[in-house]
Amino acid sequence: MKILNIIIMKPHTNTDRAPAIILGGDTIALAAARSLGRRGIEVYALDEPASYARHSRYCKWIPLKDRDGSGISRPTVWYRWLMEEGVKTLQGAVLIPGSDHGLEIIGRHYEELKKNYIVTETDPNVLSSMLDKAKTYELAGKIGILTPKMWSAHSADDITRIMDEIPYPCAVKPRHSYKFMEHFPGKKLFVAHNHTEMLEIINNVKRYNLEVIINEIIPGKEDAYCSYYTYLDEDGKPLFHFTKRKLRQYPVGFGNGTYHCTDWNPEVAKLGLEFFQKIGYRGLGNVEFKLDARDAKLKLIECNSRLTLVTELIRQSGLDLPLLLYQRATKQPPPPLNGYRKELYTVLPVVDFLAFRELHRRGELSWFQWLRSLRHKFCFLHFAWHDPLPTLVRFYPFVKKQFRKLGVNLFRRGHTRHDLKPILSK
Repeated sequence: MKILNIIIMKPHTNTDRAPAIILGGDTIALAAARSLGRRGIEVYALDEPASYARHSRYCKWIPLKDRDGSGISRPTVWYRWLMEEGVKTLQGAVLIPGSDHGLEIIGRHYEELKKNYIVTETDPNVLSSMLDKAKTYELAGKIGILTPKMWSAHSADDITRIMDEIPYPCAVKPRHSYKFMEHFPGKKLFVAHNHTEMLEIINNVKRYNLEVIINEIIPGKEDAYCSYYTYLDEDGKPLFHFTKRKLRQYPVGFGNGTYHCTDWNPEVAKLGLEFFQKIGYRGLGNVEFKLDARDAKLKLIECNSRLTLVTELIRQSGLDLPLLLYQRATKQPPPPLNGYRKELYTVLPVVDFLAFRELHRRGELSWFQWLRSLRHKFCFLHFAWHDPLPTLVRFYPFVKKQFRKLGVNLFRRGHTRHDLKPILSK
């Protein structure tokens, strides 16, 4: 099933409102496109072909040549398009990063991009530190924000020198997540349970010239993860405060969130704002902490200088972050930022079931507890009645696979092809 929303690029002629180009993000780009597109703003997606945003009625996908086997990185391909074709057709557009690849482009080519585009508010120097986990932890340590214990490792010799200090199991994390996921899609980190596994992991990532850090694993349940969002203006003043919890994730312990809830946690907000202000941060920021079960203290896990996976949850709770980025960039009054709805939930049904299944096997979550946790009213990150095509495209391969399985099972039971047709046509 190939449903495309491809455009023939023509020079932008709407002088009333600048168009917006979302740099990557998939689900994030979809949320941003719906937010801005419904307000009459032209939205373009510079993303991978598999992105669901390309099927949205509110978004025009920018088709690029396939880079498979070329050895050229995704940010390089995107940047070349922006400085060549993009300048001819969408000069003056607002660049909104929806992924770390987008952030890398902005951080590395900030001055060049500003000559032809409107770039969202940021400090390129601080931005580069947020993309590097080792530098992020170092900044936090200098201002007294607690983080997991960290060791740098570039070779087997480094591991041998520090192996007596490392508490197993431990996490082997990339310094730059966006580079890591180019080679290990869907993985955020590796877990090493002993010295042998550690050496295997280091040798594996060395093949791709990736830099990693070793972190202790902070003990605590899945719902110990909490996040703070804000936007700091040119004077370092926060325009809003927002907190949420990650209730489940997959893979369990070290994956992407599958079940989230908006809340208000003043301790998380205070610590998050302290971190941002002391490092001189500007623009949209998100920092995630985990509550350490050993000492009941919050430990900084990671930071984001962009929109995140739950952008649609935040928008439906009352804070339209894509619109805020756009309005700030174009020097217009911001949207309402005077509060948000607490205890609003979102769930990714398929992967959340996988998370439940893993927790169930461990004896940590029963069927009743899981079903009971889903009794809340949800907002959905992908589905929208006014824009259903991205969801249909998302689930079409799954439905098609199930029908094929049904056909195989029916044939095995002795049914004929004639018997099968009425069933598939229902």
